[in-house]
Amino acid sequence: MKVFELYFNPKANKEVIYDSFVYEPENISEKGMGNLYVVGELNNALSKDSAFLNNLAKIIKKEYYIGASIENQETKISSEQALKKGLKKANELLTEEIKKGNVGWLGNLNFAVLSFKDFILNFTKIGDIKILLLRSATVFDRPKNSSDIEIMDIGTNLEFQNTEPSPSKIFGNIATGKLTPEDKIIILTKNAFELFKNKNIIQELALAREEKELKKILKAKKEIFTETSGICLLLFSGSHSYYNGESIRECFHPPFFQKTKILSSLFNRGFAFLKYIFKILTGLKKNRIIENPELNPAKHWSMSFPPRFSLSSSSKIKKFLILVLILILMLASGYFIFKKEDEQKFSLTAQAVEQAELKIIQAENALIFKDEARAELLFQEAWEKISPFIEEESSFKEEIQSLKKSIEQGLAFLDNLEKTDQLPH
Repeated sequence: MKVFELYFNPKANKEVIYDSFVYEPENISEKGMGNLYVVGELNNALSKDSAFLNNLAKIIKKEYYIGASIENQETKISSEQALKKGLKKANELLTEEIKKGNVGWLGNLNFAVLSFKDFILNFTKIGDIKILLLRSATVFDRPKNSSDIEIMDIGTNLEFQNTEPSPSKIFGNIATGKLTPEDKIIILTKNAFELFKNKNIIQELALAREEKELKKILKAKKEIFTETSGICLLLFSGSHSYYNGESIRECFHPPFFQKTKILSSLFNRGFAFLKYIFKILTGLKKNRIIENPELNPAKHWSMSFPPRFSLSSSSKIKKFLILVLILILMLASGYFIFKKEDEQKFSLTAQAVEQAELKIIQAENALIFKDEARAELLFQEAWEKISPFIEEESSFKEEIQSLKKSIEQGLAFLDNLEKTDQLPH
C-alpha cells in the first residue's frame, strides 16, 4: 500500500498537536498481520502532552504485532483480533492517565486507527476525525470525472457508538470492510477536511491513479494547503507495481509571510523617505519668504513649507541620484538574499527534524525487538541529523530539544543495558 502523509502548517498553533504513524511488518511473523496506520490530533494541548499521541500509537502498535509474533503462530489470531488487543491496551493507558489526574485529553482527542491486510480494512476512531473511502463507480473503465467516484464516510457509524464513553472504554467497536485494488482511503483532521471539502480537493484526489498524478495535484494545491492546519493520510490500496509500500511524508508550510511582510514594510518606508528627500533637494527653488501685503510688513510674514533649496550644479544632482539608486539596489539585494537564505535554512532544519524523528521511532521499535545494536546506530544517526541545529534559534527549537532528550535517554538506556549484561551472573 502506498502512503502519503500530508501535514499542513504543523507550527501554526502550539495548543494543537497532530501526528501520523505508519507501521509495517519488520519480520516474517509480522507479515501475517499487515500494516497499521494511526492518525491523531490533540486540542488544547500543554507542553507536557508533546509525547501523548506517540505513546498512545506505540502501545497499540506493540500489542498489535505481539499478537502476530507470538500468539498468531499457535492460535491463528486475526488482524482484527490483534487490533482489539491493541485498543484494549490503549484503553488501559488512558484509564491510568485519568487516575493520575491527567484528563486534559478528554473531549480533545481525535484519533483513528486502521489495519490493512489482503485488502481487508479494520478501523476505529474517536472524536472529530474523518475516514473516507474513495471508490470508482465504474466497473471496467477508469473514472474520468468526479461523477464516476463514490465518496463514502465509512467512519460515520463509529461516531455514534460511544457518545458518552466510560473511562475504561474510550476506544469501542471496530468496523471491517474489503477494499478493491483501485480504492483509496483518506483520513483527515477536522480543519483539513473542511478545506478539502470546500475546495473539491477530495474529488481531484479520487481521480489520481498514479503517484505522479497525485504529486501534480499536491503541487498545484500547495498555496491552498497553507490556508489550513491539520493532517491528511492518503492510502492507495492498489496492487500495481508502483504501490511499493513506501511512505511519503510532506509538510506544507506557509511562505515566510511574517518576515517578508516586515522586510517589505521597511523597504517601502525607506523608499518613500528617499523619495521625499529627493523632492526636497531637486525639484524646488530656494526657500523664500512671502510677504502678506494685507498685514503689517514689519511684523507679519509667511514661510513656504517644506523648506525649498536648489543645488548649485547639475553634477551634484547626478551624484545624489546615483547614491540613491545604489542605496535602493543594496536594500533590494539584501532583502532577497536574506529571504532566500532564510528559506533554505528553514527547509534544511525541517528536513533534519523529520529525518531524526523517523530514526528515533525506528530505534525505539528496534529496542522492542531486542535489537540493541540497530537501536544504538539509529539513535546515533538521529543525533547526527539534529546536532548542527541544536544551538541555533529557530521555530523548531522546542522539537529539536525534545528529540535531543529522546536520543540521550535512548543511548543512556542502552549504556545501562550494556553494563548490566557485563555483570557476572
